[in-house]
Amino acid sequence: MAWLKKRNGTYYICWNTSEGTEKRKSLKTAKKTVADRELTAYRAKELEGIRLAPSAKNMPCDEFWTQYAKWVSEHREPRTLETNKRYWDSLIKFTGALRLAEITPERFKAFLAWERKEGYHVTTIINSITNIRTIFTRAIKWGCLTGANPTAGIEKPRREENNIVVFTLPQ
Repeated sequence: MAWLKKRNGTYYICWNTSEGTEKRKSLKTAKKTVADRELTAYRAKELEGIRLAPSAKNMPCDEFWTQYAKWVSEHREPRTLETNKRYWDSLIKFTGALRLAEITPERFKAFLAWERKEGYHVTTIINSITNIRTIFTRAIKWGCLTGANPTAGIEKPRREENNIVVFTLPQ
């Protein structure tokens, strides 16, 4: 059964998972009447068997990409979709993953090592990390993947400094 909790002036709907841990969802309101109305609606849906709490998911990569591509095309520039698709396809091709949870931090590190071995520039590897991290962050936010982001904690490689030597006219 769900209940309300007020934290830092904002109301949350709280519930216990089957494992016994407490979960909460922000109602983004400070008004008790609004929070009570939301709680009543939540309980009614819960009784109908429709659970609003995020469930454990491990979505297939192609199904997630379809949803993600649709969202990106509606909310971002077209170039963003092209760039993300290129990095995503490269990762999926390397790992052979069919589901999001199959891409582990170890497999992602192996992917980055492969990019280095193939001679990709450091900037390309950094962009790869950034774009794939963004994609997985969205997957977790949408509930398509439970657990940690496989790119979390991966440090970006350092760019080599260009030692440009400037010569003056007398030199």
